[in-house]
Amino acid sequence: MLIDVYSVMYNEELLLPYWLRHYETFANRIYVWDDGSTDGTLELLRRHPKVTILPMRMHGPDNEYWVTELFPQYEKYSRGEADWVMVADADEFIYHPNMVEFLGRKKQEGVQLIWCRGFAMVSERPPSGSGQIYEEIRRGLRDKLESKWTVFDPELTLRFKKGRHGGPRYVDDGITTDGTGELKLLHYRYLGAEYFEKRDIMTVERFEMVYHEGNKYTSEYLRTLPDKSRGSGLEWFARHLGEAWDVVDDDR
Repeated sequence: MLIDVYSVMYNEELLLPYWLRHYETFANRIYVWDDGSTDGTLELLRRHPKVTILPMRMHGPDNEYWVTELFPQYEKYSRGEADWVMVADADEFIYHPNMVEFLGRKKQEGVQLIWCRGFAMVSERPPSGSGQIYEEIRRGLRDKLESKWTVFDPELTLRFKKGRHGGPRYVDDGITTDGTGELKLLHYRYLGAEYFEKRDIMTVERFEMVYHEGNKYTSEYLRTLPDKSRGSGLEWFARHLGEAWDVVDDDR
């Protein structure tokens, strides 16, 4: 099995060591577009033996550019070589306890596109251990927004929508899909209120989103939430933290 992973990153120094430790356990090659990081992200990527840093024609948070020009480059680097391609942000951990065996079985079954069941992982603080992040932070909530078709055969010709939410567009006929949700997408989004708000501010500012109160960011900034409602992320997680469970082992 040859598995390639693709990602666009910007200032991911905190989660990147965990992300690399996870994907290096089964990925053969990791392709990353660094979008002008100003922390230690680029240095961490350069030191990793499986990482190839790909050039970007333009920098800045531009989802349209990413889905039309960057992600389609899997056709150049993976088609004809890799068995599977994954596209994952730095806070997205595509998880299965036996990933290579699972993907090998799906390959034999003729599956070409796989749906990942999304979970919003929660913790009172960011991770600090030296192991896998899902060994340290195991609790989560169902995340409809992060349930994605993001694992696929590179022989397919497909294009993602902005944010990779919803099903991708593909031109091939007779696609065989797997929508069972055996693959989980663990989205490490709420790692304490301070971390969450800091990341929210960065996202709002980089993507030039509309602020909740004039030009001032507040914790009341309205965003799409894991249940696909609209509201304050901080308030939503505060209401639902008590409902989180060990989603790594529990398949409910």
